[in-house]
Amino acid sequence: MHLQRIAPNGELFNAEGDYATGRWSGWSNQGASQLKEVTSTGTGAVNRTFAVGGDNRIYENDGDYATGKWSGWYALAGSPEVKAVSAASDGNTVHLVAIGLDGRLYNSDRDFAGGNWNGWTDHGGNGLKRLTSATTADHVNHIIAVDANDQLMELDADYAARKWSDWQVAGPAGGFRAQDVTATASGNTVHLGAIGLDGNWYNTDGDFDRGSWNGWWNGGGGNLKRVTSAMANNVNHVFAVRSDNTLTERDGDYNTGQWNDWATPAGGGDATALTASFTQ
Repeated sequence: MHLQRIAPNGELFNAEGDYATGRWSGWSNQGASQLKEVTSTGTGAVNRTFAVGGDNRIYENDGDYATGKWSGWYALAGSPEVKAVSAASDGNTVHLVAIGLDGRLYNSDRDFAGGNWNGWTDHGGNGLKRLTSATTADHVNHIIAVDANDQLMELDADYAARKWSDWQVAGPAGGFRAQDVTATASGNTVHLGAIGLDGNWYNTDGDFDRGSWNGWWNGGGGNLKRVTSAMANNVNHVFAVRSDNTLTERDGDYNTGQWNDWATPAGGGDATALTASFTQ
């Protein structure tokens, strides 16, 4: 597990969690400043980190865990000015989505097997504030955003059919009003988590083979404001930031159907934003 947090001073820190041994490394400074938002995703052994800088542009830093080397930060050419960003991977391809300062959604894709970024496209939206994304096994990238009314909205990019859907209310009928949102995928199921306006974390699972969601349930936490998640071995690891900027974690094992209780991940730390991902 690669857990990265933006500290209140705008610097980015990284910690590694080994769930086989139950051990976490200490936090290492990743040499950035004035960061506002961060996202990450794994392609093979590489953890690809994207952050929004003080100039509202997107910057990338790639950590190759096969060689033990990081690329160093560099700006993405042509990046729009943005206020939120989310990355999802499908094999060696990264689907990067961002909310512009105009509240609209923008997308760019890159095949890291040898291709370049394909440029930014505008996919609309209205007053979007937060977002997440997860790609299912059928090569559909499910993008969920919080709009101006705190409503969760979904936009699906079907890369197999080369089609994008229209924006629609996300999740179970009636949707959900949220402060922040996160999503992971296993097979063709999306595990959607959101922090409600009451500060608690809620979860629902969408089976896109059957076209159904199983309904929201309240996972508690209290006084939460930011959230991220990462999935491996059918276990969903959810990390949240409390109102006092401290971190907390809760894990859902979909093999056993059990969730553990909220607890501070080893090493603790303060954050204003965070991201989690796995590499092979």
